[in-house]
Amino acid sequence: SALPFVDPGVQPAFSRAEAAAAELADTLETPDILTRLIDVGTRFWSGQDLPKPTPSALSRAKAVWASGDAKRTELGHFLGAVMHYGGEWYWGIDRLHYLEDRLTKLGCRRPGGSGGPIYADPRVPAGRGVPKGERPVLHYYLSFRSPYTYIAAERAKALADAYGVELRLRYVLPMVRRGLPVPR
Repeated sequence: SALPFVDPGVQPAFSRAEAAAAELADTLETPDILTRLIDVGTRFWSGQDLPKPTPSALSRAKAVWASGDAKRTELGHFLGAVMHYGGEWYWGIDRLHYLEDRLTKLGCRRPGGSGGPIYADPRVPAGRGVPKGERPVLHYYLSFRSPYTYIAAERAKALADAYGVELRLRYVLPMVRRGLPVPR
């Protein structure tokens, strides 16, 4: 299920991230975690109300963040929102098909499940496009702290130039997201 929101072009306030994390901290091990993630994510990105976290809920959320950061450091990675399986990293929805393919080849697909992939190899669907008279926009999310920014920058620019689309830079500040002080 996709998150239904319109990108306002600005990062949400850190207090909203704290409120969302506090609301989710106690549900990570529950069977309805995906439903809760979609609900809270939708409210977070669409600007809908999120309850102000209690001090104890905020403390639990910070403990969950710290635990995740420690595990990521132990495994030798610097980004959040990644999955680690079998010594390999998978990040972003556009990489889930690689993980699914690997698990399928290992025989992990449950009997009675769908025959096709859950996450198809990302391809541009035929027949979709931008309404006439509108110039397409390629949103490029980058962090100057990430080596992936360097790897992708020329390609993003070349892609935008090749297709005549507007390249709109969206800066990501991972340190701010984690509540760390940013040196000036």
